[in-house]
Amino acid sequence: MEERKNDADKSGLLLYGAWFVSLIATLGSLYFSEIRGFIPCDLCWIQQIFMYPLVLVLGIATFRNDVKAAIYVLPLSLIGGTISILHYLQQEGSNLVSVAFPAVPSI
Repeated sequence: MEERKNDADKSGLLLYGAWFVSLIATLGSLYFSEIRGFIPCDLCWIQQIFMYPLVLVLGIATFRNDVKAAIYVLPLSLIGGTISILHYLQQEGSNLVSVAFPAVPSI
């Protein structure tokens, strides 16, 4: 019985942490684009499409202590993370991105 309570506490903390990270990422993105006036590139826009819904989904999951929200959150996180890696490689001048993914817009 005590072990189940500890597991529930750990999952609640993980949900809260994930929600907090997504909230900070979204607020940072909005700060740089809306307040500082930076214009996001095409890949930044695509990353934001996958990042912004995480705040809402993880917020609701945290409120309800719903660990099964990972089913919805993981695809968004993995796709957005993959785009982020491609974006980073492209900024570093890697030709791998343009050869392997010719449809990825260049900066």
